[in-house]
Amino acid sequence: MTSKSLLIMFKNKKSLVFRLRGLREGVHPVEASATPEELDLPNAVDPIHVSGELRVGEHFMFRLEVTSTQRFICDRCTDEFERELKTPLEIIYAPIDQEAEFEDSGYLHTYEPTQLYEVDITEDVHDALLLAVPMKNLCREACPGIVYDMEEEEEDEPIYDARFASLGGLYEKLKGEEKA
Repeated sequence: MTSKSLLIMFKNKKSLVFRLRGLREGVHPVEASATPEELDLPNAVDPIHVSGELRVGEHFMFRLEVTSTQRFICDRCTDEFERELKTPLEIIYAPIDQEAEFEDSGYLHTYEPTQLYEVDITEDVHDALLLAVPMKNLCREACPGIVYDMEEEEEDEPIYDARFASLGGLYEKLKGEEKA
């Protein structure tokens, strides 16, 4: 069987379900895509791409790279922007009796050897992409934050942002509590 025919064998109604039964030992290429709806990722702009290899031996090991373009809101300036996320993903399917060997692996699934026919990696890809999102999302590294056009403001008029109106009396309230 050639690599090309292996890719055809992977085709299924669900895009991230792979047939494992009947694969010969060795390394097999993996290429797949999933829609943002299939992965429950509403911020994804385009289909999510998964590529890499599947190693078949005493266990099955997917070594993949997941790529997705997602929409974020900048944490400094609140502008919307898009960023491409790429994250490696290693998923291991090991027989129940080999579980101890792979105990420290992040994405380990065990199976009964006589019952494994196909695997669905949708949830693993979803989780990997969520973990790849940075803690702080900036539209660019040097984002200055919310910028006001000072020329349009009158000199005597204070700069006011309605989003912070509820914080108006907080400073005076805390000062009063501090004195008490």
